[in-house]
Amino acid sequence: MAQNTQALSAEELQRINQQPITPKVKNNAETGKLTEKKPTFQHQEADGTSIKEYKEGGKATEVIVESSFGTRYELSTPDDAASPKIRDQNVNRVPTIRMPF
Repeated sequence: MAQNTQALSAEELQRINQQPITPKVKNNAETGKLTEKKPTFQHQEADGTSIKEYKEGGKATEVIVESSFGTRYELSTPDDAASPKIRDQNVNRVPTIRMPF
């Protein structure tokens, strides 16, 4: 029983082997170009004030309010009260202990 198989030509094999394994990916962080963020919520008042909210997974919610006068406010979440505070000054202090005699 003879098998009826067809072999690929050298040109066909080379064309298959030259294909990339995965499509090209562009990294915007290296080029310095930031992708335009799209707001998850947007509202425009009649007086020209606009409110935009941005939510990204794992990041704090950003709210940007722009007034018709050109004033821009960026609202952020309050600091966590349980997290330790880092002092801005480099001062070494020794705790005092009061011991009544």
